[in-house]
Amino acid sequence: MLTNATEASAVHQVVNAARLGTFGTAFTRVLLAGHSYGSVVAWYEAATYADVDALLITGMAHEVRPAAAVPVTTSLVPASLDPTYLTTRPGTRAVFWHGPHDDPAVIAADEAAKDTVTTSELADTLVAQGSSITDDIAVPVLVAEGQQDLAYAAALHTEAAHYPKAPCVDTYELPDAGHDLNLAPHAQDWFARAVQWADRVLGTTGAPPHC
Repeated sequence: MLTNATEASAVHQVVNAARLGTFGTAFTRVLLAGHSYGSVVAWYEAATYADVDALLITGMAHEVRPAAAVPVTTSLVPASLDPTYLTTRPGTRAVFWHGPHDDPAVIAADEAAKDTVTTSELADTLVAQGSSITDDIAVPVLVAEGQQDLAYAAALHTEAAHYPKAPCVDTYELPDAGHDLNLAPHAQDWFARAVQWADRVLGTTGAPPHC
């Protein structure tokens, strides 16, 4: 079954392989990034295994706007004959996942390549949002949301409180972007901010890491 625990275990194996040089280079510093449900998996991996040096969370927060939760949930339909796997109804991604100025061609490509989510993953997300799992994360954290993310943008200003052991928690809001902030026309602004943050908390050549 796909759960937070099983998926976090899989990510942990990748992190361990990266540190051991399995991919050709032995990495001494690892930044774990997640988006949406991937951020929930990142929470569990970082908290359970304490094997990463920084955590980047996007499209996820501990608090969700109730007014957004219902329409987003009702936009999901079975992806196949197996009702365990869900995906979004055709045409709903433009409303809930994208900002008002996103390129229609990008939205269409997103629709064509959309993935699935399982009922167990949805249930695990709700459990994680109400749990204290992130209390044990003790590395620098960056939380980013799109300004037009109906579910999570409003929670950005309170998110830092959910990482009490983290040496620093930074937040970033990409103007006019929806839940899929990486697909916004001006996503490069967010990418530049993420790189600056990573350089600061992990350190670069000649510069030590600092919060």
